[in-house]
Amino acid sequence: IRARRYQVHQVIWLMVHGEFPPKDYEIDHVNCDPTDNRLANLRLATRALNSANRGQRKGNRSGFKGVHVARNCFVARITVLGEKIYLGSFGRAEDAARAYDRAAIRHFGKFARLNFPPREGTYGSARFQLTEPYGAGIPKPKAIDPVKVLGPNWIKVLAGIVEEWKAQKGGAA
Repeated sequence: IRARRYQVHQVIWLMVHGEFPPKDYEIDHVNCDPTDNRLANLRLATRALNSANRGQRKGNRSGFKGVHVARNCFVARITVLGEKIYLGSFGRAEDAARAYDRAAIRHFGKFARLNFPPREGTYGSARFQLTEPYGAGIPKPKAIDPVKVLGPNWIKVLAGIVEEWKAQKGGAA
């Protein structure tokens, strides 16, 4: 589009909402699968919230996100806006992981990637319910007419982008 390369999820966002994400925002894949570009799987996020939705790091020896092994215990830690917050030392990795999960929910809300996802809307004894659909302060996208954005040949433009994407993926869609 306009002699610039875009990723598929960016084009889908543009087609549906009529604009790219506002400055300082990214498009986040809810299920963390970058090949799943269904609109229901895309949402606006700040860089910090998008990072919160990542899984555990490679080489993690504890088996849990936000938990590392130190001496004879498991240490839970979370990073919020670049600040590392110590959550405590625990005798069991599972206890440290639950401490991380509680902090992740408190700081990242629905963007939190948890070690133990809640079942049926609950998290332990506390209700796990987030009512703000886009997170605090994240602007809601607006729907538009793709003809206004990409011109009258918008279907051909989109088809060309899809074909180029298929070619990059080796022909598989």
